[in-house]
Amino acid sequence: RFYDLTMRNSAGDTLLSSCEVRNVLNLDTGNIFTRSGYGNDSLWVSNPAINAIASTSNYSTSWVNGRLSRSGNVVGSLATFYLFPVGKTDTLFAPVRLEKATVNPAVWTVEYFTGFPFDYLNVFSPPIDHISRVEYWEMTGVAVADASAKVSLSWRGYSRVSSNALFRDSLIVAQYIN
Repeated sequence: RFYDLTMRNSAGDTLLSSCEVRNVLNLDTGNIFTRSGYGNDSLWVSNPAINAIASTSNYSTSWVNGRLSRSGNVVGSLATFYLFPVGKTDTLFAPVRLEKATVNPAVWTVEYFTGFPFDYLNVFSPPIDHISRVEYWEMTGVAVADASAKVSLSWRGYSRVSSNALFRDSLIVAQYIN
């Protein structure tokens, strides 16, 4: 457990087990590496404040490479949202933005992956005609009650998302439940 945790090490650092940050996580330089994959260790920011994760570098040089969990109970809007600064390696920053619809407490966990998602050939067509083979996010939520939220994903050149608005506007986010 940490009250505050600041990452200021260009080489980054690896967490060997789950850790809790009870106040503010400051991501200035270097990545925090956590164990990857569902059910593995993560870095949990238990402070439900929107600004409980901060960065002096605007996250351009520091994010969580692995599982990041956040507690939340603030209703979201365009200006009020929970940021999950996640990515892979030192060049693929792929943040997730979450706008909660209720004040009910919830813990959300996000991880970004490069490569094929699980069972990417299992497509129900229409409306989905293919699934990205270069990246995906895993996101889980545990709530006391309804934890409805609006999720916004990011993309960059690596994502191979068309610059043509007609194609880009047809993107959808799908949920896979095994």
